[in-house]
Amino acid sequence: MIRRLSKEDIDQVSRIEKENFSSPWTRDQFIRCHNQSLIFSNYVYCKSSKIIGYLVAENIIDEVHMHKIAVEKKYQNNKVGLKLINCMLYDSKVNSKLKICLEVDASNSPALNLYNKLGFLAVGKRKKYYGSRDAILMDMDIN
Repeated sequence: MIRRLSKEDIDQVSRIEKENFSSPWTRDQFIRCHNQSLIFSNYVYCKSSKIIGYLVAENIIDEVHMHKIAVEKKYQNNKVGLKLINCMLYDSKVNSKLKICLEVDASNSPALNLYNKLGFLAVGKRKKYYGSRDAILMDMDIN
């Protein structure tokens, strides 16, 4: 089940964040995104009452910038990320957004494959954005 992030979810989301990223967002960053619910679209994927994935996206005029997506390691490769992105895409279309933007670590092949499969196109590169690794900038028109 996918639903909006609640304040009570932040500890579980922070745990998944730390499991997946070498430079994780802080608990306070997630709280700030939660508290700005008119600007941010924050989703969690639940299995029973346990959160196993999340997505954080920022709405900027007619675009959506996907900032974070992560799935608990033991549930990866089970379409949890795909379902979260599809939920965000649906909400974006309903809210008349025109484009989804994101940046992804150039060495993250599973994420790049997923984004390519969904129809995102590489539109640029940020050199050494992730320390020594580049970021690929990707967009998807959704109009």
